[in-house]
Amino acid sequence: MPTDDDAQEPVRLRFASLPLFVESYVLPNWRHPTNGIAWCGRWWEHAEAITRLSACWEAFEVMRREPAPALSVWWRDHLDVHMAALTRESGPFKQCDAERGMHRQQPIWSNVQPPAGLFPVDDDAEIGGRPAAQTKETR
Repeated sequence: MPTDDDAQEPVRLRFASLPLFVESYVLPNWRHPTNGIAWCGRWWEHAEAITRLSACWEAFEVMRREPAPALSVWWRDHLDVHMAALTRESGPFKQCDAERGMHRQQPIWSNVQPPAGLFPVDDDAEIGGRPAAQTKETR
């Protein structure tokens, strides 16, 4: 039976880094024909891939400690969804060719700033709020 001391011990990650998780777990387990599927061996140069694979890794590290069917749910709700989005024909790797070692970033879509005051702004937000020197934590 766990003691109070056990609850204080930090949980050790299975994988030490995102690249190790992708290389040692995702890619050996995600083997599909490459026809019609886009992948980039330099996935770490695609912001969307970093974000999606980080979300998968974070969920994996939590769900692997939960009872069954947690890992099945992880596959269905996390890895399947994110890998399908990343590898779809029109996904972020569209202009890359893993077999020929080609890598090309998709351009960031254009964005026009909305008029000031159109949307509420949270002054305490980490990004876009008040400068850190003026926040409550630093006063």
